[in-house]
Amino acid sequence: MIDPNCELCRQERRTEWHHSDDVCWIAECALCDTPMIILNWHREPTASEIEHMKVVSETYYPGYGWRNERLIPNHWHKHVLPVAVIHPAERYREE
Repeated sequence: MIDPNCELCRQERRTEWHHSDDVCWIAECALCDTPMIILNWHREPTASEIEHMKVVSETYYPGYGWRNERLIPNHWHKHVLPVAVIHPAERYREE
């Protein structure tokens, strides 16, 4: 599903992009200059999409983790940061 009112669905190239494929994209966050991995659709990812994004994330940012985000709550995306700087309560964990 694509929501025309969602800036992540529109995939506007407002910042530098590092990756794009048929599942996800990685771009710099416009607010904090941190890489974000973003699902292409306005929904939660499937298990296979999570696995794909883990491989993509590890390819570009070895040893990094995902931090849960709150500013755009309805479109799955995570900041990609060194694990050491992510507070344990903010680390992404598969439910």
